[in-house]
Amino acid sequence: MNIIRNIFERNSRCMIAGLALMGAGLFASCASDDGNYDYSAREVISVDIANAYTVEQFDNLVVKPKVSTMEGHSADDYSYMWQMWNSASVHPDTLSRELNLDAKIKSPAGEYYLELEVKNKKSETVVSTLRKTLYVINSFSVGLAILSDVDGGSEITFINSMGTVSENVYETVNGKKCPRGPVAIGFMGNHENIIPMICIGTKEGSVLTNSDDFTYFGPLDDMVYFPSGTCVFQAVGRDNWGMREYAIINGGFHQRGIGWEDTPYLMFDARDGGNGYDLAPFVIMYSTSSTPMGFDKITRSFIYNYFGEDILPVTVPGSTDLFNPNDMQADLMYATAFPAEGDNKYSDYEYVRGVMKNDDGSLYAIGAMKEDGYDDNWNSFYTLTPTHRASLPAGCTCFAASAYEHNFMYCAKGSTLYCVSLVTGNTLSTLDLGQNIDCMKFDENVPTLLYVAVSDGSCKSKSGSMIYLNVDASGTATEIARFSNICGKVVDMVNK
Repeated sequence: MNIIRNIFERNSRCMIAGLALMGAGLFASCASDDGNYDYSAREVISVDIANAYTVEQFDNLVVKPKVSTMEGHSADDYSYMWQMWNSASVHPDTLSRELNLDAKIKSPAGEYYLELEVKNKKSETVVSTLRKTLYVINSFSVGLAILSDVDGGSEITFINSMGTVSENVYETVNGKKCPRGPVAIGFMGNHENIIPMICIGTKEGSVLTNSDDFTYFGPLDDMVYFPSGTCVFQAVGRDNWGMREYAIINGGFHQRGIGWEDTPYLMFDARDGGNGYDLAPFVIMYSTSSTPMGFDKITRSFIYNYFGEDILPVTVPGSTDLFNPNDMQADLMYATAFPAEGDNKYSDYEYVRGVMKNDDGSLYAIGAMKEDGYDDNWNSFYTLTPTHRASLPAGCTCFAASAYEHNFMYCAKGSTLYCVSLVTGNTLSTLDLGQNIDCMKFDENVPTLLYVAVSDGSCKSKSGSMIYLNVDASGTATEIARFSNICGKVVDMVNK
């Protein structure tokens, strides 16, 4: 239980994730409460509850507090009132007037305050008020969206944060099939002013759905100024302040300034930098900078998008003995970025991690430090300094790296998951998952949680499964949950 709590503890803007299969149906983010009391001056009562709870809409929220009182008092000397509300509530919803809470939650999905007020029955004095966080979820509000190939078609499966699985979501919700030839899936509009959507990219075009329920919104083409042909969505990324969002569509960068617009359905700008480049499907950025990096498949080099205008080569300030970012002579198979620290207060720093494939099929992992900023004279620069290179097992087909241990690269060959150190080049651990590994990604908010999709390779309905792994500081991965036969062959996934 402690392992699950540690793995699924989210930051303040995210849900507390849990797994219904563990038998509880409800998970709390911690075991006890250490404060947030409003005591009277004359008597002390301690009410022990968790800091946060998650419950599915229309399920019962069950909380059984532990009460400790001062000598001469008991729990029966007090009255109790449970209430919940959020900023949209006209008035609080009273859930119960009993100490032990067992109430059906009908409120819409969202984040709420959960409050327990304790009064002395005789004096009617409030002796304790505890205000905690309650996350109400529905089938699609928070969890993992999975895009898989089923006989060439595009199928969506969703696993919510309580472990509830919904299969064939797009067709079930919309009464029609998703376009064929699955390519990528992404979560867009992660800002309070912009309507959040799920974008499903396919070879036949891309569709947008409402994030909360997967209802059809429209084609991506209608959200892009001057699209270059039918829009095939490939990837999306944003800075960690959520000010700018970049999508790779048809191999080109498209941006929109979501942080300062109040247009709910803000469109993406026309393709940045013209048509003289073709990006690999990775938006390589994390920092507060509005300057994403990518990899041009034509020149086989790392480039950056200068304020949504020019596509420029990165500057390499040091040695290129490990590799030359301006002339890789290899194809980029995977890339990501994590926050880093540096000496220049006018710069944003990121660790960049990636995997390259040589023309002979051999693979190697790369590490680099990206710096995007200004010098003392306010001249802008964008540098990529190689720091690591390590060979990977031959024949690996999918890859993942995490901010938790950014010098580890996870890669998969057949049914075997490898963890390789970028520092030593040694294989630190292996794990056989029983079926061919098709796709894997780390959770965007829980850097120790690795999602791994496996299948028998047939691309048939229910031929694929999803496995949740916990990784530790040694690179060892431990299976914590498995959802068997819920999808086809997974192409991409995104957690929201």
